[in-house]
Amino acid sequence: SVGLRCFLWPLRDMGRQLRPRLMANAADGCAQKILVAAKAAGLEVETVASTVPVPELHAGNSVIKYTNAILRYVGKVYDGNSMYGKTFHESAEVDSWLDWTELELGSETPPRMQAALEALERHLENRTYLVGHRYTIADAALSCSLHHFYRQGGVTLPRATRRWFGTCVSQDAFKAIVGAVDLGRMPAAPTATASSASAARGGETTAGGVVVERYSKSVGGRTRISRILLAEDGGASLVGQKVIVCGWAKTQREANKGKLVFIELNDGSCCATLQVVVDCA
Repeated sequence: SVGLRCFLWPLRDMGRQLRPRLMANAADGCAQKILVAAKAAGLEVETVASTVPVPELHAGNSVIKYTNAILRYVGKVYDGNSMYGKTFHESAEVDSWLDWTELELGSETPPRMQAALEALERHLENRTYLVGHRYTIADAALSCSLHHFYRQGGVTLPRATRRWFGTCVSQDAFKAIVGAVDLGRMPAAPTATASSASAARGGETTAGGVVVERYSKSVGGRTRISRILLAEDGGASLVGQKVIVCGWAKTQREANKGKLVFIELNDGSCCATLQVVVDCA
């Protein structure tokens, strides 16, 4: 039995060495996202207080930097878990929401907070989680970001978003890392109308109800894709109208010997893409 004990002690020490180490301030919002996601994924992470400018995860001989990259590692470290989505498509959606969270809520005073909450509210209207039917690293990241502003008293959540936020902060992983959240102190707010939100951002609403926002001197005004696809009628009221959209071509394919081009366009305002048919004739 003495020999067996001597054999088990090195294994225990080896387990400590193999455990990923997160170099960050544990109270930092970025570190909390990682720790909540790791807890939910069943990954034990050791936190080491550090003054590094961005979080670093030391896993074996590898060093992973930046919050979203570490979250993706956490979501994929174990086979069979759904923290990074259950399908390739869901994983792509998770990526979109991670990037959206960083772009829209990454600063201490987000300039488009109200517009971001409106877009999030429309997405969550008939959904329990951001992607699919299970809690993912996207939910962990976004709920931690909103919790940061909630603690400062700088955010009031509309109905569907409040429901989703309550589901996220009730996760055992969230409560273990961040603590319990008293939602009774957070008053729910009605969803702002498109016209009032547009006016606050210096945009205007056309006769057809589509919101046109200032974009650039070369393009002028543009309509966000979310305003089209997430409208109550799915954009049907805009049939026959001229709208200007700007974004990135995610996919492109030709048809009819190059006379037609089909482009999947995304501008970051929502996860969905707008199909544009270009007549090259």
